[in-house]
Amino acid sequence: MQKFNIPTPSQGFYTVTNILSTEQCSHIVDWIPDEDADGWTGLVHDEQIVSSEFTEYIPRRYRCDEEMKEYISEQTGFPSPIMWICKYLEGEGCETHVDVNNVVNIKLNDDYTGGDLILKDRFPISELSVGDAVVFNKTLRHRVKPVTTGVRYSLVIAI
Repeated sequence: MQKFNIPTPSQGFYTVTNILSTEQCSHIVDWIPDEDADGWTGLVHDEQIVSSEFTEYIPRRYRCDEEMKEYISEQTGFPSPIMWICKYLEGEGCETHVDVNNVVNIKLNDDYTGGDLILKDRFPISELSVGDAVVFNKTLRHRVKPVTTGVRYSLVIAI
């Protein structure tokens, strides 16, 4: 197991390469259950969730089950209780928002076009390889541009 020392981003963001291998990312994507299984949430699956602390902007999210979280924790060294797989189909993205926690956002696949992560409404993060991550502070405004072809998957780990 490779462990990463991920400092909490006090402000802004930074990237980390090779958190997961391409094979590990493929394994995680293959592990994701169909959308009729328990654990799926998001705008496609629920009414828009709005509370004083949280608004749902992601179309499709899968809350990783305990077995998947254990595998991801073993591979990354991040023992977070909060792990999500975000899935974007063609035409889907998400609006500008901030998160409840600081996050590690790992790119799980690259067989899609579009779907760029945009930080601070002006910094596109498009040069990441599969298994690389963007680490950012919960106060950082970000969005995902719509996917133009394929399906985009990312793993979001709260830190």
